[in-house]
Amino acid sequence: KHPLFVLIDPTGLQVKKRTIEKIVDLQNRKDIMFNYILEAVRRTSGVARKARRREGLTIKEIKTIETLQNFIGEDINFIDKSDIETLKEYCFIFTSKNLRVVAYDVKYPDREDILYYLLFATRKMSIT
Repeated sequence: KHPLFVLIDPTGLQVKKRTIEKIVDLQNRKDIMFNYILEAVRRTSGVARKARRREGLTIKEIKTIETLQNFIGEDINFIDKSDIETLKEYCFIFTSKNLRVVAYDVKYPDREDILYYLLFATRKMSIT
């Protein structure tokens, strides 16, 4: 009955896709703000590519791939796409439930690269 604003600020990829899906499905949820850590996605995607090439993996690297799968979902084949395309695929968690999403890119203070995307998902027809 009471409107709920949800802020999700995980450490790296330490939030599971199924957890996000449960939050999206909450009846009283209004808006969601989510910190999508681009660097963590890039790093773990590199390990997943190594596995795809059938190179030997350490136990830590196997756990890294499991973390990526928990974050993105079992199908991690879209990791070869660009950062933006991968982000759009991830946002399907929200858009598949008729939420509108806007992503704000936050850059590193000392270089021209994106540190993370701050995602805002809402039921509102327009985001201003």
